[in-house]
Amino acid sequence: MTTDTSTDRYGYVAHMNWRSVVVPTGIACLVASFSAASFLMLVPAMETSDAQVLATGLDQLVKAESDSALDLNFGDSHILASLAFVALVAIGLIILSYARNDRIAYMEAFPHINLSFTKEQMAESIAVRKRCTALAVLVYLVAAGLFTLFKLFGLSHLATGCAFALGALGTWVVVHGGMRAKREDLFAYNFEALKHSSFYELNAEAKAQNREWMLMAKRHSMLAQSVDSVILTIGAFGSLALYALPSLATPYYWVAIAASGVIAMLNTHAAMEKTRRLSVIDGDVYRVAESANDEAPERSAP
Repeated sequence: MTTDTSTDRYGYVAHMNWRSVVVPTGIACLVASFSAASFLMLVPAMETSDAQVLATGLDQLVKAESDSALDLNFGDSHILASLAFVALVAIGLIILSYARNDRIAYMEAFPHINLSFTKEQMAESIAVRKRCTALAVLVYLVAAGLFTLFKLFGLSHLATGCAFALGALGTWVVVHGGMRAKREDLFAYNFEALKHSSFYELNAEAKAQNREWMLMAKRHSMLAQSVDSVILTIGAFGSLALYALPSLATPYYWVAIAASGVIAMLNTHAAMEKTRRLSVIDGDVYRVAESANDEAPERSAP
């Protein structure tokens, strides 16, 4: 069944288009922070009492926000570069936090969306992703070329600044394209939205023809969340050990938590794809496939 999305009563298309701009912007700010710091390293350092006051205040702020886990000692660094780095990181995190809270609020307002897209609309989003991917690859290649060129002339800070500036642009483009391509995947949206609904709500409010599928999908979602929590906890303790224990200390302590984040994302994706395989989509109705009878033996009539 095909629905004209101009009658989209959920505001779903506008919401997803907005996210495909805001989320890449937040991520790009995090990448651009390295660029800003590198460019400002080209400016003479401030050797004044004002600079020391700023450095001390900034160091105390970072310590307080990280519960003393981070001691970056800004007093021994280039204060302007440090300020720019922290400011852009803070801006990026604020943007991403706002986007996340808005996403949760939207999913709580619309826990299940019935809306279809035409083949032309889906093809258009895929084409956008392909164009964005090609453009991002080109930008990354230019960044690598400039980095190598400036390095040959001994311009390390300029090389790093240009590379990360272009890297931020390429990151924005590729994330934007990826999110646009996923806009029409309402199955993924409905599966993700289940995280914000309880079994009690599903039994009480879900439409009869969708309830069986929702309960099956909710079980898979909850199991994935539990496994994700274990994975992320292991990664957090691993990073802490690599940061604090003298025998294991390494500047790459962050790799453990980053790797656990990637593994958790893959685990959630696997749970969603398993649910997709066990689902039958009939117009706006989701049903449990025959192959899932062992997981849901008492199927309700549609």
